[in-house]
Amino acid sequence: MHRPPRCDVFTGSDMSRSDGTPEETAWTRLSTAFQYATSRVQMDKEVPEPPPELKEWSQNTSLGVFAGLLFGGGTQWLRDRQAGPWQPPATSSLNKAALARLQAEESSRRLVRLANETLRGGLRFGALAGLFYSVQQVSSIARAEKGLQDIIVAGTATGAIFGATVLGSKGLRVRSSVLGTALGAGAGVIGGLLQETLISYLPEEEQHKYHMPPSIPVTAAQRKELEDRADEKRHPGRHPDATAAVIAQLQGSLDRNRPAASRATRPDL
Repeated sequence: MHRPPRCDVFTGSDMSRSDGTPEETAWTRLSTAFQYATSRVQMDKEVPEPPPELKEWSQNTSLGVFAGLLFGGGTQWLRDRQAGPWQPPATSSLNKAALARLQAEESSRRLVRLANETLRGGLRFGALAGLFYSVQQVSSIARAEKGLQDIIVAGTATGAIFGATVLGSKGLRVRSSVLGTALGAGAGVIGGLLQETLISYLPEEEQHKYHMPPSIPVTAAQRKELEDRADEKRHPGRHPDATAAVIAQLQGSLDRNRPAASRATRPDL
C-alpha cells in the first residue's frame, strides 16, 4: 500500500503547504484544538471554524454516543419484554381503580428504567469512544499519518485506563488495568486489521486521504503523483516506467554493437 512520505511534524522543517507557507507543527495543532474546545464563547464575537482534528474527533465520538444510546435502551427494552406484562397479585382484593393505578405506576417505572439505561449506555460508550479517538488523534498527528499503529495504541491506552477505574482495592485495579490493556491491544489489532482490509478496496486517492491526518494538507507533488497513478490505472502504458525504458535502451545498444564486436575478433572477416 502506497503511503505518503514521512516528515518532521514536531519541527515542521520539512513540511510546506501548496502556497509555500510553512506547515504547523503537531504540538501547535494539538494545542489549537484543545484551546478551541476549552475556551469560552464570547457572544459579541464570531465563533471561528473548529480545527479539523476536533471536528473529526467530535464526529467519531458522536457515533459512539449514539451507539451507546441504542445499546443501553435496546438491552433494557429486551429485559422488560422478557419479563412480560405486569400481573396483579393473585390474592389481591383491590378494586379495578386501584389495579389500574398500580399498572400505571409499573409502566412509569419501566419507562424510567428505559430512560436511565439509555442515558447510561450513551455515557459509557461516549466516554469510551472519546478517550479512544483522542489517543488515536494524538498518535496520528505525532506520526503524520494514520494507520494500524494508532488504533493499537488507542485500544491499549483505553483498556488500561478503563481497567484502572474499577472500584476495589489497588491490587484489583492493577489486575483490571493489565487485563484491560491486553484486551484493548487485542481488540485494536483485530479492529485495525479489519479496517485496513476494508480501506484497501477503496480507490488509492481515498486511501491516501484516510492515512493523512485532517490538518496535514496534500502537497502539489503528492497530488500529482496520485493523479499519475490513477491515470496509469485507467490508461496502462501512457506513463512508461523510466527504469524499464533505460534498461530497454541499453539492451538495444548492446544488440546493435554485438555484430561489430564479433567481426573484430575474427581475422577472416
